[in-house]
Amino acid sequence: MRVLRLEGAVRVAAGANHSLAVNWDGTVWSWGWNASGQLGDGTVPDSSTPAQVSGLEDVVSITAGPNHSVAADADGVAWTWGRNDFGQLGGGRSPNRRVPMPVPGF
Repeated sequence: MRVLRLEGAVRVAAGANHSLAVNWDGTVWSWGWNASGQLGDGTVPDSSTPAQVSGLEDVVSITAGPNHSVAADADGVAWTWGRNDFGQLGGGRSPNRRVPMPVPGF
């Protein structure tokens, strides 16, 4: 079995079927199921290997819901992406998002 390593992970989070890691440099990496865009790479295909989440820098904290992801950066901005059928991304019941967007008014 081949083991893939994400060097330098300082934070990790797991949703129902996807995982996230913050690297020492503040970048976010994701892998797993992606039907709602919860990997944040702009696509919906699943990924068995970590890929960098687009558009995020200086992230200090992450968490994952069943089909959505949340990150906070060093400036205190909350970023969300993935499924939004109950408004869990903030800003009302907007469509699902495949890339991180700041939570409006936060």
